[in-house]
Amino acid sequence: MLPLSAAAALLTAAAPGTGEPPAPVLAPIRSAVVESRFLEAVQLIDTGRPDLGAEILKQIYAATPTPRVRLELARALMLSGQFKTSRDLFVEAFKDDPPPVVRANILAFLNRIDRLKGKLTLGTGFARYSNPLQQPGAYTLNFGGIALTYEADERYRNQWGTTLSGSYVKELRGGWLVSASASWRNLPLDRADQVGLEGSVTRQIGNTPLEVKVGAARLSQTDLSFTLPYVQGAYSVPLGPKLGLRPAMTAAYYRADAGPAASGIQMEAYVPLIYSPSPARALSIGPSLLHREASYREQAFTAVAIRALASRQSDLINLEGGLQASLTVFGAADPFFGERRKERRIFGSVSASSYKVRLGPFIPAVALSCDLVHSNIGYFQRKGCDTSVELRKVF
Repeated sequence: MLPLSAAAALLTAAAPGTGEPPAPVLAPIRSAVVESRFLEAVQLIDTGRPDLGAEILKQIYAATPTPRVRLELARALMLSGQFKTSRDLFVEAFKDDPPPVVRANILAFLNRIDRLKGKLTLGTGFARYSNPLQQPGAYTLNFGGIALTYEADERYRNQWGTTLSGSYVKELRGGWLVSASASWRNLPLDRADQVGLEGSVTRQIGNTPLEVKVGAARLSQTDLSFTLPYVQGAYSVPLGPKLGLRPAMTAAYYRADAGPAASGIQMEAYVPLIYSPSPARALSIGPSLLHREASYREQAFTAVAIRALASRQSDLINLEGGLQASLTVFGAADPFFGERRKERRIFGSVSASSYKVRLGPFIPAVALSCDLVHSNIGYFQRKGCDTSVELRKVF
């Protein structure tokens, strides 16, 4: 199932119906002559001649170094391939603490520049995991008249640990995008340690809104390890300047280290509706359908879910949140419990950060996530909430 963290990437894309972030909008320049020259430069940029527009804006900026001229000059330099100077101007503008909408545009342009050059992002933090092994609660089973009681290993409850993460993204010519990411979780007891890896190659098909992605993910943790090679196709459908659909279909093979009993082909369809009234606000909501085959039918399942993701930036605080509710039905009765397993699950997460508290290119963030699973078989019921504090690189 596509995790909320992956789906959240939809909220950082360009506004529906556009191919790149919109130009920043600030107060007009007062001098009529300078304003006329400025508009001439903007028209040159918008008609595909950013190098000529940049020359005019350099002259204006030398005489009138206003925030509006600086931002348009940075945009013109970016579009004409002068990435270093453009990036320096965007960072300078970001440090001046602009309004949230302008700041969101600046970050979008910085992200575009860094992806063209090759963007490396690092993060670190510490977290409290209430149930890192996904253990069920206490459960009693009547087996042949004998009461068998299962109790969770409390040593693996409420553990504190450290996290490290990193990602690299590079845009290549011809519409290609290469990305790789890694994460590491270190807890006091080894069984709860975790390593995650993912690599992918994405290609925009010509000038169409179709995007194809081929990749593989790997998670390593005692009793939970798996490998997931996949192919994904996503299609953008603009419904207006602020609204759009982005249906995606993913075909994968889930290979569990535990053996073929839980391994098999899986297919997922996801159709989010994306609403972005401004670069500082976005909302995505839509249904998903996931089916996984397995050698043992009691391990195969079909899951129907609804996902909602939202982000908002203000002068003081940035908020991101996600909520997913799902219903999962397994393929056959569990041979040990004698029932066909059915689960209702709710997963939610929220994080908060502020650009007012910044350490160079890093900002601290606080996050909370909760996972609640209710099953008709008591053994499979579980719950857990995790909290974390981390440093995130923003540019």
